[in-house]
Amino acid sequence: LIFNTVILLFVTDLDEKLYETLHVVSPRWLDNVTKGVEATFEVIVCDVLEDNPNPDDLGTEIGRGDIDSLINACRRELEALKRERAIKMEEISRLKEGIRSIRENFISDQGKKDKEIDSLKKDILSIRDILKIERANNEG
Repeated sequence: LIFNTVILLFVTDLDEKLYETLHVVSPRWLDNVTKGVEATFEVIVCDVLEDNPNPDDLGTEIGRGDIDSLINACRRELEALKRERAIKMEEISRLKEGIRSIRENFISDQGKKDKEIDSLKKDILSIRDILKIERANNEG
């Protein structure tokens, strides 16, 4: 009994973490799927209540077809989630490549600017030396 409880707690925690991850990765998609699942369960509960108004018997009134339908809906949602994840992973890869390119360009541009600064410093020192010489010639 304790082992089963631990397993259930672990699976529940895993489910919550997956939900949080999906909420970060694709909140709109998750909201749409959640609304769809809620609507599906509302239909099933309404059908069951119509067939059997006694709430104690609700668990026994869901038919095999309803369960298969739910399983198929979950499989479709899982496949859609996999496709969405693949699209997001491709997008992340493109973004990483873009960042890498920007970083390389920045480093390259920074190197060019450093060389220009060094060249300008040399020019300034040369001009300063020339001005010193001219000043000395004008004074003397």
